[in-house]
Amino acid sequence: MWKLKIGGASGPWLRSTSGFLGRQVWEFDPDAGTAEERAEVERMRQNFTEHRFQRKESQDLLLRLQILGIYDWSGNNPIIPELWLVPYFLPIHPGRFWCFCRLVYMSMAYLYGKKFVGPITPTVLALREELYCGSYENIDWNKARDSCAKALNMICCWVENPNSNAFKQHLPRVYDYLWLAEDGMKAKVLNPSESFQNIVIDHPSAECTASVLDALILFKELYPMYHNKEIEQCTESAVKFILSKQRDDGSWYGTWGICFTYGTFFGVKGLSAAGRTYDNSSSIRKACNFLLSKQQNTGGWGESYLSIETEVYVDNGAPHAVDTAWAMLALIYAGQVEIDPAPLHRAALVLMNMQLESGEFPQEEHIGCANSAFYFNYPNYRNVFPVMALGEFRRRLIANQNKDGRT
Repeated sequence: MWKLKIGGASGPWLRSTSGFLGRQVWEFDPDAGTAEERAEVERMRQNFTEHRFQRKESQDLLLRLQILGIYDWSGNNPIIPELWLVPYFLPIHPGRFWCFCRLVYMSMAYLYGKKFVGPITPTVLALREELYCGSYENIDWNKARDSCAKALNMICCWVENPNSNAFKQHLPRVYDYLWLAEDGMKAKVLNPSESFQNIVIDHPSAECTASVLDALILFKELYPMYHNKEIEQCTESAVKFILSKQRDDGSWYGTWGICFTYGTFFGVKGLSAAGRTYDNSSSIRKACNFLLSKQQNTGGWGESYLSIETEVYVDNGAPHAVDTAWAMLALIYAGQVEIDPAPLHRAALVLMNMQLESGEFPQEEHIGCANSAFYFNYPNYRNVFPVMALGEFRRRLIANQNKDGRT
């Protein structure tokens, strides 16, 4: 059985050319899983073999075929470019789509509107003959459109003007997405329609709202008279939204990171910036109780990506540097240093013991997430957040000691 191996290891297949650890590779282990799981994998493999020609092709593949002249434009459902002309306040305006969906739709709609077809070369004619059972000219394209379900921005620029500066600016980036490997050409493709949930509309989230709230309050401190009324109304609405997203156990579900540790860090930070404290806010107290209940025996925190899928906190079984830092920062902002710094001392010791000889922190399991479905790592998180947590903890400890008259 094949299993996904990520993070931590230092073997040559888990290291990028820039020295970044934590790449994903698939390893075959014939003994992995139970007998029942291996039987299920074999059943699915057999099912794929028997039905592989019945699977409908994705529309982005057909777009590439249409541009080549191997599939007629009338064979796919309309992708209306005119949708960009409707009033922006309508929810169907593409400008209201989530960023990835918007970019994909924009280029697809442009190419559909152009109905562009490249030169019909002998190779194209040979492909037409090879790919279809009957004559290409006699295909019922209206019927074919029901048998299918992205086009690159570079293609749009090439269609518009192959000698344009816009197209030439795309060319240096080709090697980021296409490269020659031992077993042939490889491509790095991100198709949001296949990778993400909830991709069409860009929904508000507690962590993004908390970040904006924090920024507005900092701005107001510097420029108290600038749009004062509007900023007051915005911050009040933001606080209400964040409070409405808090769960009964005191946590916040994270949309852009894994998961409840991430969401709770932002929820507490936003409310703290708005003046909520452990003493005057039950929401802050509930958040602290949630985080402390998830602290591992080691003193750190570690949350599994499965929390995203199950929407219930799943412990990873081992401390994670970034998770530990997020939890520490949330507790610090909530006032845990003043209440009882012991849990933070234990967490700080975990982080210090995890630090490498180089001064960096280890690259571990995925900590980033997009729309609750796509997992990845932000390379700088492993260093930025642990340093922030340790530095803020030290600053608060010193401030608390000075407050009590101690040196």
